[in-house]
Amino acid sequence: MWSYFILFLYLVTLPLLFIFSYSQADPGFYLLSNPAFKIFQDRMVYLGTQERYFSGNLFFLILLLLFAAYFLLSYRQYLTPRPLLIALFVLIIVFGLMTYPAFLSHDIFSYLLYAKITAFYHKNPWFVLPRDFPSDPLLPYNHWPTSASRYGPTWIALSSALYYLARGNITFLMFLFKSALAALFLGNLFLLKKLAINLKVNFRPVLIFTAFNPFFIMESIVSPHTDTVMTFFALLAFLLLLRKRYLFSGFSFLLSLGAKIVSLPLGLIYLLLYFLPLTARQLAWLFLGLGFGGAAIIIARWSINPWYLFLPLTFGSLLINYRSVRYLLWSLSAAALVRYLPYFYLGYFDPHNKIRLLLFCLLLVPYGIWLIRRWRRYRFGGKI
Repeated sequence: MWSYFILFLYLVTLPLLFIFSYSQADPGFYLLSNPAFKIFQDRMVYLGTQERYFSGNLFFLILLLLFAAYFLLSYRQYLTPRPLLIALFVLIIVFGLMTYPAFLSHDIFSYLLYAKITAFYHKNPWFVLPRDFPSDPLLPYNHWPTSASRYGPTWIALSSALYYLARGNITFLMFLFKSALAALFLGNLFLLKKLAINLKVNFRPVLIFTAFNPFFIMESIVSPHTDTVMTFFALLAFLLLLRKRYLFSGFSFLLSLGAKIVSLPLGLIYLLLYFLPLTARQLAWLFLGLGFGGAAIIIARWSINPWYLFLPLTFGSLLINYRSVRYLLWSLSAAALVRYLPYFYLGYFDPHNKIRLLLFCLLLVPYGIWLIRRWRRYRFGGKI
């Protein structure tokens, strides 16, 4: 019975997410030239721009339903048939790929334009600005026209290859970008399973957390980011490291840095392994600590963007069997996505991040209270 109820939740929520995503489409930018589709998109854009209170409530409802389905699935993961799990994940992939690519972030337009600068204009995206191409049709939708590319050679090479494959077709190119990042997300799941086996961790909760967590659905499939690429090569690097294939591990880690330099703090583990005989479980805790430490520094310095937690949440999933870690990861996943709510209600992000910081912290308060209670019990011989 519960399995059918979980299936029902996803069958209701995923189509709703797909339809609602077009409320954040850019006016005048149509993925399809079909007149009926243009009418549909215009009506959805009206909902997103003129009915903000309703739009914000609807997004909040979608998040609630996705988290409700995920928590039910998480608690009943051993009673849910494997074919149903696969079917649910396929549904997530299919509807996620059909959503509007810039639903939660306009970064994809930056990815497209930097790729075009490299593959079409044959210029160096690290030195040439998007505004140097004023007639380019993608420029009006790019939110960083005065910034050179901040992405490394790994991502530039991958995005340029995708541009060549799309032959300049923007709709097909967007679909290719989302499909490629979704494929790398599948690769992340495969590598997490292998790492869990190497760490002697039950991999089923790890995969359930990563595959069905609304945070990863939104940030890997619906509105994907380069963090997926960075994380893929970081996971591969540490899997090879555990298998003592140091040369290939180092090369993979360089590819991770080439996608995004955020994974640089993980390089400290190489130094620690050189001087200290760490166990596999200690390595997992190091991943978690360095990941969240780096994310905390970035959040304090810039802003609370959900995808900053992509790397630490991925590596943290390897410790999901610890209840204290599990509750922390759940709290952070929810807090990260709630960060989007002010935009749906107000139409803009708070420039000083006060509202986002408040929402982010409020969702961590219950976890803090629970952790304090657990610590007090631990003092009397309990377990965290």
